[in-house]
Amino acid sequence: MRVVLRWLPALLTGLFIFWLSSQTGPQLKQVGLDKDEIHIVGHFWMFFVLSVCLYRAIKNPFIAVLISFIYAVTDEYHQTFVFGRSASLKDLLNDTLSASAAALLIWKSYPKLPKILKNWLSV
Repeated sequence: MRVVLRWLPALLTGLFIFWLSSQTGPQLKQVGLDKDEIHIVGHFWMFFVLSVCLYRAIKNPFIAVLISFIYAVTDEYHQTFVFGRSASLKDLLNDTLSASAAALLIWKSYPKLPKILKNWLSV
């Protein structure tokens, strides 16, 4: 049960990213998510959160970034099958940099993190 609890946030985040990637171009435009700034920030935060959740599951920042990168590659590939969407090397780079930033932040500042966040990460 403990393993499930550790992996659940990463799984839910991955499913949410998959759901967002399944939205068509016109659907994104309709709700205003097609704007470049929102697109970039959205990718950044989603993969930042994914990396944090993966770190929680496996306790290894390097592996968390590696899995985030692999998921980003599959996410971009998945988008090639969605109407009005396409794969983007820029998105892949943004996803990987944000996952790396999350892992680096946790690795370097772990002792200074608030107790509630440390407790959540150490489940």
